[in-house]
Amino acid sequence: MKFSGLILLLIGSFAVSNSSSQTAKSSQKEFAKFIAATPCLKGSQPLPGIPSGSDCNFTKCELILYVNDRNEPANYKFEYTYGISQPGTQGFKDGKKVSTGGKWKISKGSKTNSSAVIYQLDPDKPDRSISFIKLSEGILHLLDNEKRLMIGTAGFSFTFNRVTK
Repeated sequence: MKFSGLILLLIGSFAVSNSSSQTAKSSQKEFAKFIAATPCLKGSQPLPGIPSGSDCNFTKCELILYVNDRNEPANYKFEYTYGISQPGTQGFKDGKKVSTGGKWKISKGSKTNSSAVIYQLDPDKPDRSISFIKLSEGILHLLDNEKRLMIGTAGFSFTFNRVTK
């Protein structure tokens, strides 16, 4: 009898811990989704996961930011495809997809504006951290490692536009 009681106690505690971890995940909600088509620049590629020397002239990006139940930054999901553009289409000849995620935070200050609002992905991982300046509620712009605006090309910019539902 004591043995079956112990089993019931273990099963009950597992169910409680499992449901609380599911609750923690479900307490996140989407804060914003941004999309962009950015250039690939040799020697100054700001996106991790694109090997230097890759055949790449642009990337298509989707960034989703999540907040917790107190509307504080929580997790993010960042997916992008990179490669050589397929002429006459919006796609790639042979695109490669990168998917990443982690934590994000909001901070203040860029290279030229100390009061600028900065969204930073993976602030605790400097080797893969990416920063954006918030230009408006609907526009983020990618920053380089020195927190300066990335400069685009004639065809693509580093501006991320908010997608509304």
